[in-house]
Amino acid sequence: MGSRHLAAFAALGFVCCASALAFEIGCGGSSSDPVLAPLPDAGTSDSTTTADAETSEPYTLDNICSRINPKSCALRKPCCEKAYGYDEAHCLADVNAECAADVADVRAGRATFHPELVDACLAKYTEVFSTCEVTFELYAKVLKLFRECRVFEGTLAEGASCTRGSQCKPATGANEVATCDEDKTKLCTIVKVLGENEACELADGAKGICDEGLYCDITTFTPTLAGTCKKKTPVGGAC
Repeated sequence: MGSRHLAAFAALGFVCCASALAFEIGCGGSSSDPVLAPLPDAGTSDSTTTADAETSEPYTLDNICSRINPKSCALRKPCCEKAYGYDEAHCLADVNAECAADVADVRAGRATFHPELVDACLAKYTEVFSTCEVTFELYAKVLKLFRECRVFEGTLAEGASCTRGSQCKPATGANEVATCDEDKTKLCTIVKVLGENEACELADGAKGICDEGLYCDITTFTPTLAGTCKKKTPVGGAC
């Protein structure tokens, strides 16, 4: 499955791509759209005051980038340090550029801005990034979060040219997610979170992934690995 279909770590239209084996966290080099990060820990009275003041201040197009971008990089830092190394300056440069592009799209009428989603999505993505282990279960979770957390919502239809997921128009299907194929076609693409007994495949470019609690039970091996989504066997169950 290509990284474009798992570019679901997003809320402010920001995306953190993942491949089938490892996250492209955006540790400081060139990366896809960034991901939201957790609020700073209130370790002192000063930080508590800052957090309280920030909570009461509404998110606007004028302040969204400066408020969210440092947190975006902070969220990625632990996994980056464990795997690739972390370059904060480059990380901030990447997220600033992406956020500025999203804000420009809103001002030009090419996207809409939903600040009311920010705080709830910050908490959701903080939970997702509490682990650096990549699993298909996590892929399904973040695809659904991407659908819920489109703070920057684009207008480009499926098949339109794009450079980031926030430009694409949200999918209309209940279990569908619109992303941008940033690696290959650079087109807006629809990916589906599959339910039990739905057809699935394990292949680069696959447009679906089994939902949480399910796995792709492979029954066909050529020309691709294909099967149906089945319930996972619980620990201690026969396998």
